[in-house]
Amino acid sequence: MPCCITYPGEFLRLFVPVFLTGLTVVGCSHTHTFTPNDADGYYERINKAGQTQNILIRLDGGDERRGANIHVGADSVTWMTPDPFTRRFTRRRGVPTGQVSEIVVTNRTKSGLIGTGLGMLAGGLLGVFPDMVNSIKGNQFDAGRTLFFGGLLAAFGGIGGGVAGVKKGTQDIFIFSEYLEGSDAYFITQQLKGVLPGVDDVLSDLRRGIRGLNAGQIKEMVTQSNIIYTIDDNPFCFLVVNSRSVKIYLSATQTDVSDPLGLLRPWSTRDSWFAISPGGDMDYTINLIKQAYAKVST
Repeated sequence: MPCCITYPGEFLRLFVPVFLTGLTVVGCSHTHTFTPNDADGYYERINKAGQTQNILIRLDGGDERRGANIHVGADSVTWMTPDPFTRRFTRRRGVPTGQVSEIVVTNRTKSGLIGTGLGMLAGGLLGVFPDMVNSIKGNQFDAGRTLFFGGLLAAFGGIGGGVAGVKKGTQDIFIFSEYLEGSDAYFITQQLKGVLPGVDDVLSDLRRGIRGLNAGQIKEMVTQSNIIYTIDDNPFCFLVVNSRSVKIYLSATQTDVSDPLGLLRPWSTRDSWFAISPGGDMDYTINLIKQAYAKVST
């Protein structure tokens, strides 16, 4: 008597292990490591991956933060958290980048689609497999039954795979702390320890504004104690963070710079300094720095 595969017992013996094996692909994780030479590119990859997805931020001390719509920069990491009453993501939170150990971005939509596809494929193939084997062995081929079971099990596999995929989620894990020590972000974090709220934002805006004066030529060098800006290896400005403000030292005297507000103070015979606190006029500050840049670059 020819060997025959029958429904549903023999099918389930085939379907279940193949289906479960396929689901191991769903919810897989990909690990990415921080490289100081391409920090901006690394941050952009995280920002793109976490635009609308759930994110988990692990800090160096072991604490965790959850939210969505993450934005990572050299100075800080910010994300949105839900309002406790409306449950809408309207509150933005943040920490210095140097305090972040890793960021996990979970994409449930992607893994749900993958799970649905794998489930339908497994169900469909295994739905028609028994009758195909029986036909090869000389038994009668029942096309109607083959299509029925193939479609039924494809639907069953798709639903099961989709649910499993959404539940597990595909994860992208972005590692920070292993490569952070000695990088610009590490030194920035050290400088910002113990400062009052808002000083970190002042420093971030200053760095962005100074680099924007001539992004192709201005070089930034971050050390443990200050941040130095040069043009053609000639320094024109450096920043020093203290608890309440950021001090700005310029390679220009009070007579070299138009300063209607009279903020500049002499530092040496050829240099001057002033400070900006949270809430200070950033446009005016950048204009003073721009004048010192123009003096050194000409």
